[in-house]
Amino acid sequence: MFAGFIVTIIICLSIYPDHYNNVFGPYVFLNRGVEYAKKEDYKNAVKLWEIAAQKGSHEAEYNLGLYYMRMPTSLKDFNLGVSFMRKAAAGGIDDAKDVLEKLPTD
Repeated sequence: MFAGFIVTIIICLSIYPDHYNNVFGPYVFLNRGVEYAKKEDYKNAVKLWEIAAQKGSHEAEYNLGLYYMRMPTSLKDFNLGVSFMRKAAAGGIDDAKDVLEKLPTD
């Protein structure tokens, strides 16, 4: 009986792909990324935040911005962090606006 339920879900998701996006929306990936970050597993956290950001999560963009700005391996990473932070700020994340305001200007 349970297997039949799973098959029905899979069929529905394949017929209606928009529902897949709703079932596995950005917040699932955002929250799992936060769980990994708490364990200091940033590799997996970043992967999940990137998925959440692609699905429209401004909070994930903020987290990616913080990660790349605070843990840069190069200037390119820092600039990537600033780019994510700008996207988050444009999406209405006030903390992202605060971070950007504190950056030194050239």
